[in-house]
Amino acid sequence: MIIRKIITLAFIYSLTLSSMTLFANNNLGEKTADIILIGQSIITMDSSININAVAVAGRKIVATGSYNEVIKLKGKSTKIIELGDNTLVPGFIEHHVHPFLAAITMQSEIIAIEDWILPNKKSKGVIDRKSYLKRLRKAVEQFEGNEPLVTWGFHHYFHGKLSRKDLDSISPEKP
Repeated sequence: MIIRKIITLAFIYSLTLSSMTLFANNNLGEKTADIILIGQSIITMDSSININAVAVAGRKIVATGSYNEVIKLKGKSTKIIELGDNTLVPGFIEHHVHPFLAAITMQSEIIAIEDWILPNKKSKGVIDRKSYLKRLRKAVEQFEGNEPLVTWGFHHYFHGKLSRKDLDSISPEKP
């Protein structure tokens, strides 16, 4: 449920940013925001920064901070969005990436042709069949629980053909 709220809010935020006009100015020459987002759960990707408001003008974030700081950029036509208990995440996410595939991949055992450096783990790339099967066997041996083991990164041009016989020899009891 929380993930759905985050994804929905990120989608709405992306649409909002893509449909905004250029930076607005009022008659006094003071800069104003087109949109101000207010909420208790705004992720900045820097855990030392705690904010509860974001001001956007055109397609740019022009201010972040406390409500009292950011609301100073409110103009006559500024739209205020109360986030409630939704979470706002940065819009630096490449829009082509499939969020659900990314979520699954990040939780999978990655055995790919290139090195992967993730926030909670590193995965050294393997570029041949023997190395791939060795890493897969190790992943199966270390995997706990009754859930299926999900891996990501197999590439038949580098790792060769993978058959049921190969998989059964590594893990005859677990899918």
